[in-house]
Amino acid sequence: MDVALYLRKSRADEDAERRGEGETLAKHKTALLKLAKHMKVNIIRIREEIVSGETLVHRPEMLQLLKEVESGEYDAVLAMDIDRFGRGNMQEQGLILETFRSSKTKIITPRKTYDLMDEFDEEYSEFEAFMARKELKIITRRMQGGRKRAAEEGNFLGTRPPFGYLVENLPDSRGRTLTPHPEQADIVRQIFSWYTHEDPEQQKGGSKIASELERLKIPSYKGGSWSASSVLTILKNEVYIGRIQWGKKEQMKSKDGSKHRTSRRRSREEWVDVQGKHQPIIDNETFLKANRRLSEHHHSPHQFNIDGKPRMTSALAGLVKCSECGMTIVYRSYTKQPAHFRCSTVGCPTRSSRYDSVEARIVEGLEVWLNDYKIKWGKRKLEGCFWCNPDFSDLTFCFSFSSFIVVRGDFFHDQPNNLHNFI
Repeated sequence: MDVALYLRKSRADEDAERRGEGETLAKHKTALLKLAKHMKVNIIRIREEIVSGETLVHRPEMLQLLKEVESGEYDAVLAMDIDRFGRGNMQEQGLILETFRSSKTKIITPRKTYDLMDEFDEEYSEFEAFMARKELKIITRRMQGGRKRAAEEGNFLGTRPPFGYLVENLPDSRGRTLTPHPEQADIVRQIFSWYTHEDPEQQKGGSKIASELERLKIPSYKGGSWSASSVLTILKNEVYIGRIQWGKKEQMKSKDGSKHRTSRRRSREEWVDVQGKHQPIIDNETFLKANRRLSEHHHSPHQFNIDGKPRMTSALAGLVKCSECGMTIVYRSYTKQPAHFRCSTVGCPTRSSRYDSVEARIVEGLEVWLNDYKIKWGKRKLEGCFWCNPDFSDLTFCFSFSSFIVVRGDFFHDQPNNLHNFI
């Protein structure tokens, strides 16, 4: 009998590993190899899923296993339990079970062997899949409820503390809080002082503050260079006035299997916003003063409507990159001159350029590209009218376009001879 081994971590396994109970996949692999030896089966392939995910699209090893099962490569698949194949929605569970049933592939676990051609085993596997899905929902609901209650009590929930703080575990397992960093806390105070200076001539914006921190050789949060955005993030973070906020954004996994996540900004009424257990670094008056100035001068390319959905103010936001350092070119609006594009890296030699000039040049480049573009058809010629020919099914329309544009720093000098570099 030719078989495959399938191993996948669950949330319970990850919790056990954090408690020091050993590496889960290694223990499961040993148990399944022992079972395979006892059953005297031939192991063709071992597939290990190193991430815990509920949807098939985020589990490439499981998708590949299903393709192999569908093509009849195995007589059976060994797993620790049937719920290791997935606890996603009913549609995905039905797809998994139907793939095994139609290919007459058995599912072997240390507890039971499932032959889905047998009516009793089929019903039992469907019931176990349903219970696994219900268990997942219960676990998720309890975890989210626990995190929400911890936030409502003023505990810090993040994995890493914000700049200026250290994480401190409270006695008697009463949660986690923040304590001011002996060195970084003074830097946070200085950032607010620069930004809210009484003398307008002495005030510094985000870029100037980042440059000053670089000049003083003060390490950033991650040890790299400071940027205007990292400074503005500090100025907007209410944790520095003692607040704990949770649930500001709703994170959603992509539907195409990529690691990219989409997010929806919730309305403020949906947040948990309470006074935290930690000591504030900035007083309320200074924080409000900084954010009043911030609202008057800072215009993010991603703003939000009343319903919480993002509203784009720059059509090229996130698409244009600097050839010198590779960072994103950002949109900057001004009151006394047109908006400009500039590199977000402090000290980068790339010069800024008017936004409307860059936009016009990109449009010109796209027009050139569209004029030269040729449609590629399928392997055979289209005979007669496509709509009138029901037998025609081999039409292939090939269309590809880069999702981001690399703009060389030379363009910011308005050199017309480099148009081809826009595309």
